[in-house]
Amino acid sequence: MPNAMKVAPVDQSKIIRLPSIFNPTQLMGDGSKIWRGPPGGNGLGDEEEVYEPNGLEELDVGKMLFDSFLLKCDGSRTHGETRLYNAKNSGKILLGGRAAMALWTDYREDREKSALEWLRRNREVIGMGWPGNDRDVVGLTLGGVVLCGSSGACRSVLIFSYYAGKWQLKHSGLDQVCGGPPYAYLEPGEGGF
Repeated sequence: MPNAMKVAPVDQSKIIRLPSIFNPTQLMGDGSKIWRGPPGGNGLGDEEEVYEPNGLEELDVGKMLFDSFLLKCDGSRTHGETRLYNAKNSGKILLGGRAAMALWTDYREDREKSALEWLRRNREVIGMGWPGNDRDVVGLTLGGVVLCGSSGACRSVLIFSYYAGKWQLKHSGLDQVCGGPPYAYLEPGEGGF
């Protein structure tokens, strides 16, 4: 894809272990669940909408790549469902809930030495900017898992954003028309896949 960003040098990166399971309620604290069923459903179907490989045990943040997964490179905003569709059909290894849990735990424990801080400090190298926003605002989208609220009302993806001197984790509805931060992914062959 033309929007793909460069990989950072591996010798400068940080490797973090991913948990074996993803618990959205534990991570978000708001009753979120993994979306089940098709996009047009109620989120309470049979099949979980998870694209992050179960066998991915660790994440070398220096191998993470970023892409907006927009249809056009003209800076226009694209519907969230379209970005997710493009991302999951790209053949890339999408990072999701387990990566989010590992990144968030690492940030809470190591702050300045965390993987998220490494990404922020190296954002010029790896291209982790948030299109259309202030240079001091950076972020990444983890589209490897789709969540729904406790009522099953809204499909959303996980977003890390750095603003006002700290990282924040939230989920953003796919029903919105948004540019948003780029999706984080690995190339096939990285992490054993």
